[in-house]
Amino acid sequence: MLKNKQTSNIGKLLAGLSNVLGCNYNDEGLLLIKAKLQKYTYEQIETAILTIAEKETKRPENIINLIMQYIEGKDSDIASQQALLVLELVDKSYQRYNPVCRSWTKPKLDDPITAYVFETRWRDWNAFCKKMTDEDGAKMWFIKEFKELYIATQKNMQRQKTSIAIDKKNDKPQIEYQNEDMIKADVSTIISMKSL
Repeated sequence: MLKNKQTSNIGKLLAGLSNVLGCNYNDEGLLLIKAKLQKYTYEQIETAILTIAEKETKRPENIINLIMQYIEGKDSDIASQQALLVLELVDKSYQRYNPVCRSWTKPKLDDPITAYVFETRWRDWNAFCKKMTDEDGAKMWFIKEFKELYIATQKNMQRQKTSIAIDKKNDKPQIEYQNEDMIKADVSTIISMKSL
């Protein structure tokens, strides 16, 4: 939640951005924009507005969506990095592949969201590695699907105020709830919500 001084500063930044891009929002319009951005931190909003002022030259159709795209684009970058890391681990695992027992060495996934998404969607490391090394185009589709699931899981966690921790006993990701009454949302729920 933004503090009053931060909200005031964001109002000033939005007014300046509106003038730069030729949007000319009135006070009510600026209040609506600020209300829509409440879920983000002050730093995220400030960075997005300053970046937009620096890079954009055309008047946007929807300034709220533009600001949100600049903020959430960073999430997409993190998701891409994590997907590439998993594929890098597949390559390293393949180098240690044991043809006698037909198994790849499963690495430890340090990022809790990556571990959660992998465990709930792909689960079996051996089958996953085989698919990534045998099928043409599998890596491209994996990156696309992984990014979508990573970002959806991250947003779902923010909305439900949950976090993911790695269980030390079995090295599996576990959701930790701040409110025990919340319903556990898994990746299959997120996938079904996206198809609506």
